[in-house]
Amino acid sequence: MTTATEPQGGPDRAQILRNVGASLVNAAIPFAIYRLSAPHYPAESVIPLLYATVVPALWLAFNTIRSRAVDAIAIIAICETVATIAVTLLAKNVGWALIARALQGSIVGLVFAFTAMIDRPVMYYISRQFTVGMNPERAEGFERAYKLDKGRTFKIATYVWAIGLIIVSLVSAALAATIDHAAYLLVAPIMSIGANISLVWWTIRFSITRMMRHRDAVMASFQKT
Repeated sequence: MTTATEPQGGPDRAQILRNVGASLVNAAIPFAIYRLSAPHYPAESVIPLLYATVVPALWLAFNTIRSRAVDAIAIIAICETVATIAVTLLAKNVGWALIARALQGSIVGLVFAFTAMIDRPVMYYISRQFTVGMNPERAEGFERAYKLDKGRTFKIATYVWAIGLIIVSLVSAALAATIDHAAYLLVAPIMSIGANISLVWWTIRFSITRMMRHRDAVMASFQKT
């Protein structure tokens, strides 16, 4: 719907499955590292947790360097990683560190909700990145559809993400306070991955359905110009 021509392609399902698989591996490795290193340190030491944090941090750095671009998603992920390391270093013990790390999602959710109150919510930038890429014609079509929609679609999507992130964060914090630390390092990321997949699937279906309503108007505007 981004230009006067028919849209080409769609989500790369194979790439999505590869990304999910990589995320699951990244969830399992910190669990294994914590299990192996924890017995060598005093109980409630945060050092094994720092070791377990290194893997996702290195993976993020690798992907950022490989893509040679820092987009909206990368910025959010980098901020979360830096905050995670800082919280871990400042926490008195591993229990409080895990709870504080879990509550970071609530902060991100509140930031999402705040951006939904302004003209360009977070989901506008993320959706634009995936829809437009570096294509100037698609960018123009996206902006015209966004104006016709008056920003409602991405505001709603951003609010839904905000609520989802806060709910997952609070559930994660409850788990961090009640279950074994190593088990939490395995369960919480998998739960987060599942929630993110659900939110992404819903966002794609929701935004495409709503934005396609403006397809004819966008095509007509291109023909006039």
